[in-house]
Amino acid sequence: MVNIYSFKILRAQLDAVDPDERELFVLSGHFANDVSLLQKQLLFAMNGPMEVDAVPGGRQLRDIIRLPIEARSEIGQSNIRLDRPRRSHAHRQRFEAAAAAIQTDPGLSEFDPGLKAALSILEVDLGPGSLLTKIRKKAAAHTDRKLMMDAYGSLPSSHVFEDFWAHTRGNTLYGTGDELSTLAVLSLTDEADHALAITQIMDAAVRASGAFADMVQGWFLYFMWTHCRESVEEALASGIVV
Repeated sequence: MVNIYSFKILRAQLDAVDPDERELFVLSGHFANDVSLLQKQLLFAMNGPMEVDAVPGGRQLRDIIRLPIEARSEIGQSNIRLDRPRRSHAHRQRFEAAAAAIQTDPGLSEFDPGLKAALSILEVDLGPGSLLTKIRKKAAAHTDRKLMMDAYGSLPSSHVFEDFWAHTRGNTLYGTGDELSTLAVLSLTDEADHALAITQIMDAAVRASGAFADMVQGWFLYFMWTHCRESVEEALASGIVV
């Protein structure tokens, strides 16, 4: 069973909030929705059937790798947009204050999604030198040209690329570019085996997306508790069990 709570806040109440904090409230919810959907897709892909081509260095687990490649943009970019440099310190302070308040307030502690732990996980998984950070920098908004051509050079001359062309754009797939972008991302891991590399990316993406969701859940609860406590108390007392 799951308890679902309906929180309501007036526009007038949001107007009274500091503009930066209000923006963080709005954007964090938006990004968390996207990341939650991505995590569901990742978990579905991880538990689905996987086929590995027999050709060494060939197309491997292609359909499944697309989702963790999307994670490079959705999780990494969401955190960057949410926590951009000129406000990163202020945002970090807000999240840490929320974590401390939730743990010490008896009205909130039992609903703590693990905000403090989530911050620690994100600091590692989205920190400098992490796998997701490397993928975000090299293959988020675009794929690094050298990385793509290095992937091309790693394949044997006997390797066959396959592209699909149709009169309708929606049915056209340029498999060569798709395959090489996948191999380029896999090369950023420390695994030579493609299946293990994909697992490494997926594990990092699922862990980070879960922590990101926990961070926003904790922040949301703290924000609502701070700015419209009566609404929160009413909601927590009348949750819907599904």
